Amino acid sequence: MSKTQRLIELMMTVNAKNSDGLTKRVIQPIGLYSCSGFWYCPAYCFKRKTFRLFRADRIHHAERTIDEQKKRHTLSICY
Repeated sequence: MSKTQRLIELMMTVNAKNSDGLTKRVIQPIGLYSCSGFWYCPAYCFKRKTFRLFRADRIHHAERTIDEQKKRHTLSICY
């Protein structure tokens, strides 16, 4: 097995609550984890063009996105 392993590419559109109200983001989730009683979804955000941490209880709606116009962000893990 090589030292670099590619993750499955999945894009989602989420409606999430923030301090300004609801916002719509296209994200590429990395995972889901729990910490201090809250669930979090680390993901690449195509709007901000960087990685962001989304609190799962603030996501009001999520659906799988099939958008060939968006370039998927490739995440590689080296170990």
